Amino acid sequence: MTIIEKLTAEEYARLPVHNYNREELIRGTLYVREPGPGCAHGYVDAQIGYLLLSFVVPRRLGVIMHNAGIVFERKPDTVCIPDIFFVQASRLPLPDEQPYLDGAPDLAVEIWSPGNKKKDMAEHVALYLRTGSRLVWVVDPQRRTVTVHRPNHDPLALGADDQLSGEDVLPGFECRVADLFDQWPGSR
Repeated sequence: MTIIEKLTAEEYARLPVHNYNREELIRGTLYVREPGPGCAHGYVDAQIGYLLLSFVVPRRLGVIMHNAGIVFERKPDTVCIPDIFFVQASRLPLPDEQPYLDGAPDLAVEIWSPGNKKKDMAEHVALYLRTGSRLVWVVDPQRRTVTVHRPNHDPLALGADDQLSGEDVLPGFECRVADLFDQWPGSR
C-alpha cells in the first residue's frame, strides 16, 4: 500500500498528518499498514512503558519513548516508530533539536497487533539490530510471550513464568513476563 515515494526523513516530518501507529518511511517510501493496534496492544504497551519508566527515570539512565520516530538509515531514508524504546542518556540529542532521533535505540520494543505480518516484524528486528540496537523485545499479547533478540545471538523465547531482563542495556531491570499482561482486571 505505497502512497508516496522517495521522501527524506525531513520531508516525512513535514507531512501534514501522521498516524504513527500505522505509518513508516522505508528506504524513502511511505507505507501505511492496516489495521491499527487493538486494545491488548495498548494495554501491554502501557504496562511495559510503566515498568521501564519506573526503572529508568529514578536512575537517570536515559529516556523511554513511545511511538516516536527514529531515522535508522539515510539515503534513502528509513524512519520507523518502535512501540517503545530506550536511549541511554549519553546518546540523547537536545529536546526539539530534530524531528526524529538519529540512530538506533539501545532497546527497541515491538508489540504484536492484528495488522502485523511475520515478514514485517522480522524486517524490523533485523533493521534495529543491523543499525545498532543492542536489545530488541518482541512482545506477543495473545501468546503471552516475549522473544528477545540481540546482535549475533539466536532469539530467546520467554514464556509467562520466565524472567525478562534488561541485560547489559538496562542492568538490574527484571520482571516476570507475566507482569506485562497480568494487571488487567480479571486476567489469568
